[in-house]
Amino acid sequence: MSKMKRKGGSVSIWIWIIGGLIIGVVTFTVAFTQLSHIVNQSFRQNVVSDFEKLNDEIGMVCGYSIGTKSEYTVELRDVMAIFANDTRGEAPNDAPNKILNGESGSGEYICMTFYDQHYRCEDHFCEIEMDYIGDPPQDTTMYNVGIQDGKFTYELEIEKVEDRKVEVKATHVP
Repeated sequence: MSKMKRKGGSVSIWIWIIGGLIIGVVTFTVAFTQLSHIVNQSFRQNVVSDFEKLNDEIGMVCGYSIGTKSEYTVELRDVMAIFANDTRGEAPNDAPNKILNGESGSGEYICMTFYDQHYRCEDHFCEIEMDYIGDPPQDTTMYNVGIQDGKFTYELEIEKVEDRKVEVKATHVP
């Protein structure tokens, strides 16, 4: 009889140990997921802030005389594209290729589209010609170099070139 008590006690201890480990793993997984979500939201908020500051810079240059220049640096992640367009709307499906090829768009709107949602477009008084910026296509040298630090950095030169025209030239900084 005493042997049966020992065996039963030993099994119940192992059940408690395994149950505790399972609860610990589940708790760790939930905490890690929540922390990851918070970090991503924080970076997205920084991208939105950079987009708003970029629009402020463009508006300021637009209001000054021809030849006025400004430089601005943006850090992007999970952004399909920031681009100029003549209407409000989402980025074209081939926007990552336009980024890779250094193409530009033009119009009175500067728009930003994340991969999972269209953010918004800002209207400007000047016509804007702007290089597409954002995440380049995966499996390209530009992507592989930029993704190493988790973001894509662009130096922008904003210049008023005509009475109601502003150019935004982008250079990817690896």
